[in-house]
Amino acid sequence: MKKTLIIYLATAIFLSLSIPAAAQYQAYQKNSFLKVGMTLYRFDYKEDLSPPLKSEEYGLLPGVYIDYAFKRPSTVYARAYVSYAANDITYDGSNNMGDPVKYNDQDARLFKFEGNIGYTIPLGKNFSLIPYFGYGFQYWERGKNRYIFAFDTSWIEETYKWHYIPVGIKADFDITPAFNVSLSASANFMVHGKMKAGFSYIGYQDTKFILGNRIGAHVEMPVTYKFTNELGIVLTPWYEYSAFGKSDWEFIGYGSSAYEPASKTHRYGANIGLLMNF
Repeated sequence: MKKTLIIYLATAIFLSLSIPAAAQYQAYQKNSFLKVGMTLYRFDYKEDLSPPLKSEEYGLLPGVYIDYAFKRPSTVYARAYVSYAANDITYDGSNNMGDPVKYNDQDARLFKFEGNIGYTIPLGKNFSLIPYFGYGFQYWERGKNRYIFAFDTSWIEETYKWHYIPVGIKADFDITPAFNVSLSASANFMVHGKMKAGFSYIGYQDTKFILGNRIGAHVEMPVTYKFTNELGIVLTPWYEYSAFGKSDWEFIGYGSSAYEPASKTHRYGANIGLLMNF
């Protein structure tokens, strides 16, 4: 009798542990993944100017994001990502005479949308590769920025808009039914970039500059842990590089012309959010 009771209790304990794990594994097979949360990243922008001229902007940008993906082995993969971040950052530059100018309340707002489509290739029970391509759009508003002359300061608005074609690959690994790590990297082929400068604020005319196309890059590593069948948390460290080529000279009024110099931007930070699996 005692031996039978021990066997019964051992069986009950085993089933109580194994059933939730099996249920969790079944839940992981659900195909839709929605992530909603916050982002925080470092923004580093630098124009390619000859000394003593200088123009750099840097600082932390907090924001929000939404990320949806559809994923199933041996079928089409789809993803849509949207984020928005804004803050005052530091401008470290010079006026038109090359004298240093620096202030900490430069307004910056950045919007990003990217959509991807690919194919999920299973390479094992818990590992898959997903090659993908897509379309992306980004918008950077520098707000009412100081326009520094030799002896005066005025304000202008500058907005940057550019499109790009991401081409990348994603590696996806289920370490356990509840714990997943992914790594994705893409080359971003910029097309149709432009900048609008509100020179009317300083008596000239608003001017659009066509930016030279450059290739950017993006790398991210989402780490996901599921608490229940449908809910979890995800932490995504990431890095993004983008660049603009020098524009042509454009007439801005009163016999004057201007151009937008070539530049490079590094962004690196992390997203943290709630995962909903359905």
